[in-house]
Amino acid sequence: MSLVPGRGRLGNIGVGTLAFNIFFEEVYDFELEFVEWQGRDLYAADEGGTSDPYLVLSIKADWFKLFQKGGVSGRRITSDTEYMTLFPKWPEIPGPLHYNGTWSQLQSEILVVQARSYQSTARERANEGHRRSGFI
Repeated sequence: MSLVPGRGRLGNIGVGTLAFNIFFEEVYDFELEFVEWQGRDLYAADEGGTSDPYLVLSIKADWFKLFQKGGVSGRRITSDTEYMTLFPKWPEIPGPLHYNGTWSQLQSEILVVQARSYQSTARERANEGHRRSGFI
């Protein structure tokens, strides 16, 4: 079947110009590594005036990518616990944080960093949110 300009199967077809731009970005499986993290003057969560801190790093899960690594699973990692210190150092956080998406999507995500104490109570963790931003 062919269409002749000006005439077609649906009646008269006008001649004109159609302009558009296509922006294409490839989807990647990113593996984010975190090195050289440290804390200063952390909250003393233990009775002895120290703390047993560890870090939890996460990116909000994307439920549209439920079965892909980096979509829902793999978007949270936990550091090792540094015992009896208010000045912890983590030379490397074990395991990569996985992210499935484009580079521009990754740049618009928010990395949530939480410092927690290994033996803290539920009440201390509830108050933790007020201290998160100032010490890491």
